[in-house]
Amino acid sequence: MKALHYEGPFKVAVKDIPLPKLEHPDDVIIKVTTSAICGSDLHMYQGRTAAQGGLVFGYVPFVSSILPSACFHTKTITNSQH
Repeated sequence: MKALHYEGPFKVAVKDIPLPKLEHPDDVIIKVTTSAICGSDLHMYQGRTAAQGGLVFGYVPFVSSILPSACFHTKTITNSQH
């Protein structure tokens, strides 16, 4: 998938990054179709923070859907198990 990487003041690049993985039983993966940047991203972009290169911008997602857990789990969880 694509992500906007911060490489230094006034320098960003769109790069391919690995797809997310489920790591815990209560994790979900969401499909994000569009993302926005925040004022704190602009501060980093302008070099006004101590941010190091390699950070990913755009943590304000517009979610398209939550991917079905059946795609990732082999065990069915019932309501009584929550």
